[in-house]
Amino acid sequence: MEVGTEVWVLHGTRWHLAIVDAYEVENVVVTCRLTTPNEVDRVTLRGATDVATHVHVCNPLAQRVDGVEDLTTLVHLHEPAILHTLQVRFAKQDIYTSTGTILVAVNPFQTLPRLYDDATVQQYIDHGYRQSVRGEKLRPLPPHVFSVADKAYRDMTSLLNNGNPNQSILVSGESGAGKTETTKILMTYLAAVSSSTDADDTCAIRQRVLESNPILEAFGNAKTTRNNNSSRFGKFIRLGFDAATGGLQGASISTYLLERVRLVSQAKGERNYHIFYELVRGASAALRHTFHLSSSPVHSFQYLNQSGCVDREDNVDDGDQFGKTLRAMTTLDISSHDQTSVLQLVAAVLHLGNVSFVSHPDGHAAVSSLATNECDDVVSIVSKLLGLDVAAMETSMTTRRIKAGLDHVVVKLTASHAAVARDVVAKTIYSRVFDYLVERINSAVAAAASADRFIGVVDIFGFEIFETNSLEQLCINYANEKLQQLFASFVFDMEQREYVQEAIEWTFVSFPSNDECVSLVDGRPMGLFSLLDEQCLVPRGNDTQLAAKFYDTFSGSSCFQSSKLQRGHGQFAVVHYAGTVVYSTAGFCDKNKDSVHPEALELLVGSTLPFVTSLFRTSPTSSHMRKHSHSSKRQSSGGGGGGGAVSSSVVIKFKSQLTTLLELLHATVPHFVRCIKPNDMLHPAEFTAPRVLEQLRCSGVLEAVKISRAGYPVRMPHAIFQREFRPLLTDKTADLATQVAALTATHADLGALDHPFQIGLTKVFMIQAAYQHLHRVQVTLQGAATGTLQRIGRGFVARRRFRLVRSAIVTVQSWLRSVTAQRHVRALQQVAREVHAATTIQSRVRMLICRRQFHRCNQAATVLHRIARGFLGRRAATRRKILVDKAARAAAMVERAQLAQEARNKAAAAAEEVAAQASLHIPSPVQLLSPHVKSPPTSTEQVPVAKVLVPLKPTVVRAVSFDEFSDSDDDGSAPTESTSSSPSRSSTIPKVLVRDSEYEI
Repeated sequence: MEVGTEVWVLHGTRWHLAIVDAYEVENVVVTCRLTTPNEVDRVTLRGATDVATHVHVCNPLAQRVDGVEDLTTLVHLHEPAILHTLQVRFAKQDIYTSTGTILVAVNPFQTLPRLYDDATVQQYIDHGYRQSVRGEKLRPLPPHVFSVADKAYRDMTSLLNNGNPNQSILVSGESGAGKTETTKILMTYLAAVSSSTDADDTCAIRQRVLESNPILEAFGNAKTTRNNNSSRFGKFIRLGFDAATGGLQGASISTYLLERVRLVSQAKGERNYHIFYELVRGASAALRHTFHLSSSPVHSFQYLNQSGCVDREDNVDDGDQFGKTLRAMTTLDISSHDQTSVLQLVAAVLHLGNVSFVSHPDGHAAVSSLATNECDDVVSIVSKLLGLDVAAMETSMTTRRIKAGLDHVVVKLTASHAAVARDVVAKTIYSRVFDYLVERINSAVAAAASADRFIGVVDIFGFEIFETNSLEQLCINYANEKLQQLFASFVFDMEQREYVQEAIEWTFVSFPSNDECVSLVDGRPMGLFSLLDEQCLVPRGNDTQLAAKFYDTFSGSSCFQSSKLQRGHGQFAVVHYAGTVVYSTAGFCDKNKDSVHPEALELLVGSTLPFVTSLFRTSPTSSHMRKHSHSSKRQSSGGGGGGGAVSSSVVIKFKSQLTTLLELLHATVPHFVRCIKPNDMLHPAEFTAPRVLEQLRCSGVLEAVKISRAGYPVRMPHAIFQREFRPLLTDKTADLATQVAALTATHADLGALDHPFQIGLTKVFMIQAAYQHLHRVQVTLQGAATGTLQRIGRGFVARRRFRLVRSAIVTVQSWLRSVTAQRHVRALQQVAREVHAATTIQSRVRMLICRRQFHRCNQAATVLHRIARGFLGRRAATRRKILVDKAARAAAMVERAQLAQEARNKAAAAAEEVAAQASLHIPSPVQLLSPHVKSPPTSTEQVPVAKVLVPLKPTVVRAVSFDEFSDSDDDGSAPTESTSSSPSRSSTIPKVLVRDSEYEI
């Protein structure tokens, strides 16, 4: 480990990216400078152990930034590298990552688009078909749960796999990690990929299997401190396929390891099984009355109020869930009568928990019911619900019949022993109901036992470490230890297979084993389970004596620990593969005492209710064990069933069921899916590294890494190896072995080893010491070349600086010339703009002046025209007025002349008459008065007549003329008499001349 190397350093509970600042080889002291924000800047580690466990070399930058789809392709495969890769991929919503043949699935807590749609399913189906059936060499698809299911299906249907065609997929993880959802996805893909002859039947089988979940969750799930809906049992789904067509023929569900102890006792903050709360809160009024639950709150039942927690914290209503459970039962063809019978036994278990016992002075027990809201006695209610006689039931709970020779002796039980017997009966009733439901589910989804080949999907709880761990956690962790053995064996086989494929020499390499821990728990005759059973058989055996037995027996075991403080509290610690777990022996004996008195079984078999009688007439567990004791193809009939074996305990039944499951799995080719919960708050896009690291340990992923890297922990493809150690190697792959051997031979310790490295067909395998030696050689070579590189670098920098300066000078000069030219051009442009502006202004001014002159002339002409027209108009009007006046005077003169003529005529006539009378010629008065007036004309003369021509429209009068009168003066004087006596003038007609026309008068 050289100075400047990027490493991962464990500080507190987190791994941090750091750089080695100092390294003392002799004292093994490493000082690292953290590159990520933290409360401290430097971390110093002392000792080989701390350095080996707390400092790990980082992978190449590309692998750290982008992540890898398969963790085994990492150059350095260790805990922080795995954790960082998962975190990088999780941030990109790549929730699946492979570890060889193991799939790690991180629960996203949200729906990811197109991850499980039909197109994605078809993509993986087509890829699997082309690769396995057609034999095409295709690029692997990204890791996915579909790829695990497809590989299991292709291996099962492969003609080359006649030896062991059956497959199994083990889905594990802690509560909330997504095991159940993953199981559903696997079911969906297997149903889609199978070439079933009847697609409707395949869909119906899959749908019914999925519909079984509400029932199994109601009767097998409970709230724990880590999950509000934790599965407290294991589930094995067997899908049967036809060997010829690959079509899905049927399915069956088997349940394992039901946590029966939870029925009678729960830890603080936890609940009993969901069905009890659903029944009390969601049943109809009629059912509540029938089951005597009319006014009983949840906390009034002894089996429900021990932990102080009666509500779920995931916003799920128990009343609503009860309706879903009933609908699921109906979907699976469970009649309403059978549903009522099942719920009646559930109510009986609730009431049975309220039966208490008091001790008489002589020491034996008597029944004393707890206070309830019901008027009837609790024992009477339980007897009615179970169809039993009250007196017989009381006797069976307080006494025990023991065979002594040929006779039977009735022994009265103490109050504590009677309470244990009561709890055993309750657990037996409930487990039989659970087994009955599993059997009904299997009958609804069609049994697959007759199928030629099968794929089994195992959904089992993961490793558990709680604040207080009891017998339940010991059993669960023991089951995970046994599964880890299978897992380790499988990974080790895969490791050997890779060595064979790479054509390298293989010798046995020891790998981490948990055999000692398994032997500590189930060893005979001196194992934890054996001593527990022995203590339960000892009269008056108790937890204190059991703890003392543990301390005395296992004090020398490396997997068993007990400090003075732990011994004072009756605790002990077991070193599991996933970590050290501290268990409390409090309640071990009571929880393990699960034997049912023969009297109680006989009483239940004799029930008046046919449903109860059918449940207890046979012992499912015993018949199941006998059926599969000599068969390699075993299948459990399910659940925590049992109780029929009179002397069996919890751990005995637990080991029996686990053995059956393991024998079934050993007969198949296993595939593993490890589900990881990224955070405890169930928030999407939130990755809590310490919690993920804890689950990686508990799920065995890190253990698999240790196994896979036990022989050669450093594995690099040829191209990556040559790229990383390019200064030491040539580009010829054939010379790799020779070159690496020459490099490692210089190391004394490596030279003593047989195979510090091996060159495979596609990878280079090295032990950690060989890799570090090559790294040191490379660092030394790099140090020797540092001066040359620095000189070359400085020359390069100087030349580049000179070129940059020269280029800058040229650039500045060209810029200055450009600026000067631009300024000159701008000046010319400015002058041109000014000239153009001046010309424009002048032309505009001249145009304005001309326009103003034109406007003035135009206005003057207009004024002159107006004045002229006014003058002419006024003159014409004056003339018209004068002409009109003259015409009027002329007309008046004519009229006067006519009147005068008439007067003369009359005077002449009168004179003539007088002359005639007097025969005298006397002048007429007219002649006397007017000398200008002519004498009256003779008869031969014509009297002038004035004619006036009237115009059609009013016009302007220009002039007036008369033939017999001269024009008047402008001043209006009277016209003078004409001296002319020409006949032509006397015959003309006077005229009035106007401007546009004439008037004749």
